[in-house]
Amino acid sequence: MFEIKGKVGLVTGGTSGIGLAISRELLEMGLKGIVLVGLNVDLGMKVLEELRREFGDNKVLFVKADVRQKDELEDAFKVAVSTFKNLDIVVNSAGILKNKRIEDTIDINLKGTIFSATLAFEYYLPKYKSGTEGVILNVASITGLEPFDSIPIYASTKWAVVGFTRSLGTERQYMRNNIKVLAICPGFTTTPILDFDEDTLLNSNYVEIYKSVTNSVIFQPASHVGKAAAFIVSQGKSGSMWVIKENQPIYEAKFEDRKLCIG
Repeated sequence: MFEIKGKVGLVTGGTSGIGLAISRELLEMGLKGIVLVGLNVDLGMKVLEELRREFGDNKVLFVKADVRQKDELEDAFKVAVSTFKNLDIVVNSAGILKNKRIEDTIDINLKGTIFSATLAFEYYLPKYKSGTEGVILNVASITGLEPFDSIPIYASTKWAVVGFTRSLGTERQYMRNNIKVLAICPGFTTTPILDFDEDTLLNSNYVEIYKSVTNSVIFQPASHVGKAAAFIVSQGKSGSMWVIKENQPIYEAKFEDRKLCIG
């Protein structure tokens, strides 16, 4: 079991939606400090003020950074370790649902996750973790576990996040530095990412397909995902994928067991 109390976290996309819900839950469980990473300064400062009132002035920081820019991301990591002296948990939650903006969707959802996770895995967590183990939690999606024909660009980024997480989360990788890498795969969750606009879908041909999907699902609150994510950070095994949907109990996604064919 990974003990959350007394640890330090960094959350990309931590000022809204699932990222904020996870941040709040980690603080509830006794996190010593957390750095929220986001682009919207007005929102970031508002959330910072709210969380500081609730959890204390010295526990929460906001850093403006674009996850598409590795140097900006690393600056956020540097702020975390210079302020709190440690870094134990990194949550990669920054994401957009804008299928028409193909490059931005890939850059934010996938490249941003890879940039942050590799910074954490290869340097910052091994060097600055306060205990024997560190944790990287990537926010994937149920759209990364099965075909979602209404949002193919978004879904493809989440398939890639699942593959990246499973590859970095193998036992062989874990044995290198005691950093576990795992992911959550939330279903439809009531967050700003689902605010529909002209960029959400590729074109008008996808509207009815999207409606047919969303009309038949049960939306869950972000708080449900936050509580589940904190449990997974504590209890989940490296390389595992966890499904959180329709406000139901979580379960681990299963995959065909195959031996590594390389190495």
